[in-house]
Amino acid sequence: MRVSQAFVREDRNQEVFTEIASDYRDARVHAAAKLLSGLGSELDVKKTPTGYALCGYACPLASAVRGEPRACHAVEELISAVVGQPVSERCDRTSAPRCRFDVIARSA
Repeated sequence: MRVSQAFVREDRNQEVFTEIASDYRDARVHAAAKLLSGLGSELDVKKTPTGYALCGYACPLASAVRGEPRACHAVEELISAVVGQPVSERCDRTSAPRCRFDVIARSA
């Protein structure tokens, strides 16, 4: 095998690995969304330039987060554990609380 062919093969292997890792991350993000839905959250998963956003239309912990905003951080940790990626909580805690969690996709 020539050196140039070896580099092409290595580049292609990296592309395949990155694609598999991306598919796996996508599946885990959707699994986290399903978990939150099971807790009573209505949400959408959106791709963002930095990863994903889990955007809720209602908060299953609404009564708790008004008095204890750290409840959102507990959910943030749960999502991070499921997806295996850093997660940033961006919840709206106004009169009609809504969940938002940004999943920061690390490169493969």
